[in-house]
Amino acid sequence: MKEASIEKGRKVTMRKIFLKHAGVLAFATAILAACVPAPSTTQTKVDTVSSSVEAASGIDRSALLAIQGISDGGGQMLYDVFYYAQNINRAQLDAAPARICAFYGKNLVSAEDKALEHPDTMPGVRKLMVRCK
Repeated sequence: MKEASIEKGRKVTMRKIFLKHAGVLAFATAILAACVPAPSTTQTKVDTVSSSVEAASGIDRSALLAIQGISDGGGQMLYDVFYYAQNINRAQLDAAPARICAFYGKNLVSAEDKALEHPDTMPGVRKLMVRCK
């Protein structure tokens, strides 16, 4: 009986804390949402590709580990393309920077193929850093 009362007291306390800070959470969410750039309305024509090729990069899925993008806040995007060096098709890798930027309605600024800072964490993986504006 005492345990049920303690549990009920915790739930009430947590609810009071949440309600007390709900306004701050809503305000913070609104501020953070304002920091995210609006999605581009530019329409981009992308070649139709087979299901074995990732659409944005044009890289075969067997060679692709991941693609991640982050805004620099100044109108540019930086995309990191992580790929397995042993499986990569060099022509696909060379075409990927321009293709990625075009896919997102942007222009290529720069591209750099690099080894990972800690290659022992993901052996055989390299990254292609693509900057678009």
